[in-house]
Amino acid sequence: MLSTWLLNFFCFAFLICSFLTHADNERSKIDEETCFSNSWNKEKLLDLKNNQFLLSNQGIHELLPQLRYCLASSDPIIRDDVAFGAYSTWLRAGNIRPPTLSSLFETFLSDIDHNKNDEQSVFLPFAILVFSEVLRVDRKSPYLQASQRIKAVNALSSYMLLANDYRGFDDQLGWRHSVAHTSDAIFQLVLNPKINQAQLQQMLNAIAQQIPAQGSHFYIYAEPERLSRPVYYAMRREDVPIKFWEQWISNIADPSPFKSWAEVFTNQQGLAQRHNVKLFLLNLQYFIVAGKGNEQLGELNIMVKDALKSMI
Repeated sequence: MLSTWLLNFFCFAFLICSFLTHADNERSKIDEETCFSNSWNKEKLLDLKNNQFLLSNQGIHELLPQLRYCLASSDPIIRDDVAFGAYSTWLRAGNIRPPTLSSLFETFLSDIDHNKNDEQSVFLPFAILVFSEVLRVDRKSPYLQASQRIKAVNALSSYMLLANDYRGFDDQLGWRHSVAHTSDAIFQLVLNPKINQAQLQQMLNAIAQQIPAQGSHFYIYAEPERLSRPVYYAMRREDVPIKFWEQWISNIADPSPFKSWAEVFTNQQGLAQRHNVKLFLLNLQYFIVAGKGNEQLGELNIMVKDALKSMI
């Protein structure tokens, strides 16, 4: 088992190096200026939302590139309700043709790989959220190549490992929520039967690194719930061996770098780590108990309970 984890470590190290190289050498900015045009000004975009995004197929395909820039808008209504709302509505309704779907996949994959963002850092979390909707279409009606799914797994695993923007909701800017949105995208891959065991384990190991968060950050915007959802559904698949889960849960419940969980009560970082890990395990336990059971889930539930007991 140790050799497997060492292999995973070196794989992650390679992914991190690749991601950092992209971030340093090809980082680019995106701004919201192109969000509005003569054909589609703010008023008309708001009307589109109010009309439940009813638009001809030709109109949809003409507007899609412009809406991508609206994901960088500092106005949360334009970014979330209009831009993301339009993408999600049209993708779920099957209004996007396969060639355009592939183009959207490559565009948003590139945005993630190159860590593309705006000055307020609102674009990338929503680009990832749109990417989750693009992946959802492939789960429902496959159109991606196996090589493209590998790229998606690598990109989201790398981003999850490195995410350090823990801002959630802001009264002026609305949501950023990088960790939660990345969990949502990974969730769509976990549900996809074309994703294999090794790819599942890669994403699960990436999630594991983000559960305690970095530094002394306390999750307060339901991130543990969002992180636990893809983990639970990976458990339901039954193609990840129980031995992997034993080690994975043990690692989650490990208080390192502290000697024990009792030691963390006089340390801010330790308190944050305990808070985040415990909330994750409690949410995971809720999913297991509330969901449809099987023999392996019963075993995993015991492991999660034991992990919680170890945290005092």
